[in-house]
Amino acid sequence: MVCFCKQSGESLQRAVRAMASETSPPPARSAASQRVTAVANWLSARGLPEAPWPADPAWLELELPTPNLSLSAMATLSAMATVYAQVKATFNLDLLAGGSPTALVRLVATLNARLSAMAAASIDLSIDPSAWLTLASELEAANTVTQAAASNLFTPSPAQLSAYLSPGGTELSQWAPFLEGIAALAPLIALRLQLGITDTASLAVAIRTMNAIEVPALADVSAALSLITALSAVARLQVTLGINVLDAGLAEVSDMVAQQVESALAQIPQSANPPRISTCPTRSVPPAVVAAAASAEIAAFADLTWSVPELPSLSLTASLMPALSLSAQLSALGSASVMLSPCALGCDAASIMRAL
Repeated sequence: MVCFCKQSGESLQRAVRAMASETSPPPARSAASQRVTAVANWLSARGLPEAPWPADPAWLELELPTPNLSLSAMATLSAMATVYAQVKATFNLDLLAGGSPTALVRLVATLNARLSAMAAASIDLSIDPSAWLTLASELEAANTVTQAAASNLFTPSPAQLSAYLSPGGTELSQWAPFLEGIAALAPLIALRLQLGITDTASLAVAIRTMNAIEVPALADVSAALSLITALSAVARLQVTLGINVLDAGLAEVSDMVAQQVESALAQIPQSANPPRISTCPTRSVPPAVVAAAASAEIAAFADLTWSVPELPSLSLTASLMPALSLSAQLSALGSASVMLSPCALGCDAASIMRAL
């Protein structure tokens, strides 16, 4: 089945009305917020807070291939791998299996129906999310600082500093060429790990199959993007604070965030000395990624010189990615937006599909 449920459209309307009623401009950042945000940005730019990268000195001996595909082709492959993984995780649908395209067409078509119904009801979807975005970024900065303090990143021991500055017993600067090589192969590694593809023939079939999937264009792209931005901020706040953010209202949420910021500020010592590193690739370059990069499959993929579809031409990414984002954000707010089977009497998915 898979459709953007009619009932979830009503939940979306309620969320839009609640966000639209909170139109206060974002308050000026306090001195505490500015300090916490600056420290969080410094940490985030280096991949912190994160455990030291568990590098193996033997990795420096690996000869990583250089991909022949263009940057645009690599961008397309990266997008395909991302969409495939998200659809699999969200709906347990395999885009390379039969029946999946119909499910995705139904998803976007029913979302279009919900957006059109809101427009017909004179519900303005052009929400100003600035106040919610400001609060979400302040809360995330506070969480980053709090996590860093819990990991002793502000006052690391000599052994902890050494682990960050010399992963695998080798100075981090000497790992730069290796990390650049891994980054260049990242889209191919994603295809290998997420799609489970092991040979170029299967890769060619996967590209053709995903490129052939055509989903309807979004009825109102600007409205969808506006909703995604606003709902994303609200969902981020709700997940962290553990309350119904829209019910609480902007003023109460602002007070809660301010308390979190003050708490984080108190955890930054005057003599903070976090690791002075350029990056901590613990998440992006774990052993499984290195093993894939050094595999014969990736070497074969890197040798390819195929002509891959341009990313803007893929309806799969242009329409499906916003639909997936809206679904995830509504789920975070407590609304099961996408139904995997007919919900009850009143389901209009079949009639919407017949009208296509």
